[in-house]
Amino acid sequence: MPDDRHDDEPASGGWLPPTGGDAPITPSPAEPSGAAGGWLPPSESSYVPPPPQPEPSYAPPPPRPPAASGWAGQPAPTYQQTNWRESHGRAGAALVGGIVGLVVCPIVFSVIAIVLGTQARREIDAAPERYGNRGQAQWGVNLGWIGLAFGIVLLVLALTGEIVLTPEG
Repeated sequence: MPDDRHDDEPASGGWLPPTGGDAPITPSPAEPSGAAGGWLPPSESSYVPPPPQPEPSYAPPPPRPPAASGWAGQPAPTYQQTNWRESHGRAGAALVGGIVGLVVCPIVFSVIAIVLGTQARREIDAAPERYGNRGQAQWGVNLGWIGLAFGIVLLVLALTGEIVLTPEG
């Protein structure tokens, strides 16, 4: 087997610090012989584990008895049932229809918003303990009327030739 070591590597295969020049490295008298670079294998080291920690000399405090009313001195919580009412689907649809009627297609979506909002208001007024979003239905109807008026004005202006609704190429 060929020897792949360089001239400056020790025969033991350990690491040596770099030196300046070509002076040979000699171990210091404080190092044991065979300790290349001051390192010893773990089996030859003089490591001594620390002594075990002493047990604590006190006992933990005993647990507190539970308080009669919640946390220490706090009154017990009281729970009240809230009156959650469900949302009427047509009221939300009327509001969305009113908004879309103002932005996209005023006449079609505005009429849908007016019809759905009026139906939803009628059903919410008949059962106010069940439904709770009458405001959405009312806003849907209001936006529907505004969009319908805007659509009619736009249609009249287009028919009289005051505005052109088709893009010119």
